[in-house]
Amino acid sequence: QRAQRAKPLSRVENYVVARSQSESFALVWTPVRRYADGEVGGPVALVHVSTERFSVVALGNLRLPPDRVALRVEVVAGEEVLFAEGSQCDEGGQPGQCDTELRLMLIRGPNIVPLELRDSGNRCVGPTEFGLRRVHTEKLPNGWVRDFVLTTTVDVDAGELIARESLVATDYPPGRDESRAQIYRRSEAKRTLGFNGAYFESVRPTLWTHMRATKGELD
Repeated sequence: QRAQRAKPLSRVENYVVARSQSESFALVWTPVRRYADGEVGGPVALVHVSTERFSVVALGNLRLPPDRVALRVEVVAGEEVLFAEGSQCDEGGQPGQCDTELRLMLIRGPNIVPLELRDSGNRCVGPTEFGLRRVHTEKLPNGWVRDFVLTTTVDVDAGELIARESLVATDYPPGRDESRAQIYRRSEAKRTLGFNGAYFESVRPTLWTHMRATKGELD
């Protein structure tokens, strides 16, 4: 679960994101708080823009990793859904050790609200989000380390989302000598998430949940 402790951002204007959606509509996000895990959050709005004025059509609260932010609206099963993407790299980490998250929110009337993800038993398993790129490192008993890198692509298909995942576990010796790296395991999966206008449903969990928890050990 993401940390909830937060503090105000010292220079909010450095984080304002505005993305045009059409000639008359734009998405505007103004983060005002930074959380303990490095993410930032604040109001996000769908704004109608004319030659003389603008008006807020819908408003909500969005939390994302702060870098390379992308906002767009897609229509899924007849509903407008906000696709919000952001990246974060660990300070002082290895090159390429960056996470990129995609989070989905429903635009309905004056509200922009998070979308639940439920399993086949109709149990809520959290918000609808995807690791477009997630990186995790585990120390192994022999002194080597095992890197897990998950990449995901998400496509809209009428009333469904199609998520294609690839997860690669690679072992590195002390000092991370690339020439001695060994791919330990590679897995791919396709997940279909149905949408009923209120929440998404996924029959199978993400590869990330199982493989990382078991350090990638073969079943």
